[in-house]
Amino acid sequence: MNKLVGGMCVTLGLTSWLNAQDAAPQAATLGTPRAASLGKPIAKSRSNFADLEPIQQAQSLDKKPVELPLPMPSAPNIPLTSSLPPMPELPPALTIPPVNSAQGNKATIPVSPTANSTIPSIPAIMPGAINSTPVNTIPSQVGSPSNPPINYVTQPSGQMIPYYPTAGMQVQNGTVIQNGSVIQNGAVPQNGMIGAPMVVGPTGIGGDFGTCVDAPCTTGGLLFGKDGSCFYASAEFLAYTTKGTRVPPLVTTGPASSLGILGQSGVSSLVSASQIDPTGRTGGKIGLGVWLGADKKCAIEVAFLMLNPSNRNVGFSSDGTTVLARPFFSANAGAETAEIVAAPGISSGSIGISSTSSFNSAEINFRKKLFEDCKYNIDWVIGFRHLNLDEGITVSERVSGLPGTANAGINGGIYDSFKTNNQFNGGQIGAILECHSGRWTFGFTPKLALGVTSSTTNIEGGLTQFGPVIAPVSTPGGLLALNSNIGSHSSTNFAAVGDLGFNIGYTITQHCKVFAGYNLIYWSNVQRPGDQIDRVIDETRVPILNNQAGLTPVGGRPVYLDKSSSYWAQGVTIGLVFTW
Repeated sequence: MNKLVGGMCVTLGLTSWLNAQDAAPQAATLGTPRAASLGKPIAKSRSNFADLEPIQQAQSLDKKPVELPLPMPSAPNIPLTSSLPPMPELPPALTIPPVNSAQGNKATIPVSPTANSTIPSIPAIMPGAINSTPVNTIPSQVGSPSNPPINYVTQPSGQMIPYYPTAGMQVQNGTVIQNGSVIQNGAVPQNGMIGAPMVVGPTGIGGDFGTCVDAPCTTGGLLFGKDGSCFYASAEFLAYTTKGTRVPPLVTTGPASSLGILGQSGVSSLVSASQIDPTGRTGGKIGLGVWLGADKKCAIEVAFLMLNPSNRNVGFSSDGTTVLARPFFSANAGAETAEIVAAPGISSGSIGISSTSSFNSAEINFRKKLFEDCKYNIDWVIGFRHLNLDEGITVSERVSGLPGTANAGINGGIYDSFKTNNQFNGGQIGAILECHSGRWTFGFTPKLALGVTSSTTNIEGGLTQFGPVIAPVSTPGGLLALNSNIGSHSSTNFAAVGDLGFNIGYTITQHCKVFAGYNLIYWSNVQRPGDQIDRVIDETRVPILNNQAGLTPVGGRPVYLDKSSSYWAQGVTIGLVFTW
């Protein structure tokens, strides 16, 4: 009887123990309550995850995520690689349908058990969406009572990857470990997702250069334009110097006996190129761009640059006590000579020289990203470039005969005008290279455009005479602009335009950056007014001289020279760039 009772007690005790084991959660489950697991609890007779139930999507976005508790201390630890039979072929990946989060993200995340984990891989959920089966969500925001502070895992490449720790988590050689179990092995958390590759982008001067996490990159800098901005605009102030035009000697003075002829003792030129064409210029540049598509890897951008127009006037006058002359080379005499404007015992007079110059540039480009990370980004651009250069030089004189001379009371006026217009149109290709360090950005932008320059040169000249007994008379032709070269002349030449820029930028806010730098624009094959002035003159063509010496006409001088040279503008830029 005692033996029978004892046997029944043993049997009842064993049965109670087995029932208790069935009721307790297993080490392979992810939580204490059965409802908090990723499916059915793993039975003692199962050796794989084929019976895992699919995850059901949450019906409410207001449900608070439930953090995973640590494994039960009393649960038996059965390594997958030792006590379980070889794992069969992995079951098909479970997926979570696309979920619209507060950030507008959508994703389908594959979930499959992996051989190097002691628990099934944790399925991902989007930020703001809660799965009906409680899982450990990775918050996309940094630091709150419910979200633990962000930490970083340094990858072998040097990149810092964010992860959100929970109790028992640690990092070993770039792998997230929890209580000795591999939670993430080679997978990178990003913006609330597990198992998705992390995409980080630069803090470029042109706005949003791609998707980047809210946390700073390895540089610790402010992520300029990394909030989904689609547009960017810039405004710059320019302080440039330009290449001056070349001009021949236009006005001379000297002793009375020299008559202002070049090469005579004491004769000097009164006008230099810098006097009539100042090289210091200010201006401005504006730019506007828009990123295309959801990934924002391509953009269309336009830019317009303009230097302030230059207008310069230089004047000289003499009451007849000093020599004032306009030198030229006589084709008839084969030597230097001059037209006298003022000289003792002959006449009084004045000479004025005016110059104009304006330069502007416009471009439209397609921009495409080639490479980017938190430290560097490289974009290439291809598009259309237009440049315009307008310049002009006008020389005018006024002569009055001195009293008591043969020319007393006679007055005359002469003008010569040389104006050029150059327009470049061509295709452009270039690159935008940037390096980022904290809030600082260092940029280099080389561009090259190839096309044609269409040049037009307009030459005009005229004479006006009047006096007490002479009615006003106007005659075409001055001194340097005569009937042999007066008119409109056009030419077209192949040209290249190089544009080179360096800048240093500092991020003020996520939407505003200030920068300063240097820029050089070089333009080959342009026609400039000073290059079109022909100093060789057939004196018989000059109306004011009226061939008083009875010279024989020779040649067809002066002529349109059709000379080309280069033009450049370079200087310092200071500006701001905005994104929205």
